[in-house]
Amino acid sequence: MRSLRRTATKSAEDMEFTVNTDGTVTEVVMHDEQTPVTQSTPNTGDSGRNPLAYLMLAGSVVIFTALIISRKKKGKKSDE
Repeated sequence: MRSLRRTATKSAEDMEFTVNTDGTVTEVVMHDEQTPVTQSTPNTGDSGRNPLAYLMLAGSVVIFTALIISRKKKGKKSDE
């Protein structure tokens, strides 16, 4: 199963080795080090708080409520 966690790899450092006189090489193993990637939310300048939007929303609710109340009153007057 593949890991869902994202990681970056840090390359292994260079290692020196020597070739023996008979032509064989001593085995050299290098491993890359995994470092976890931390993602932070980028700063976009938007704080998410817009007073004008809240004011417009509140005004819309007031107007909508006034329309409902006025229609109910008109409906009661026509029944009489």
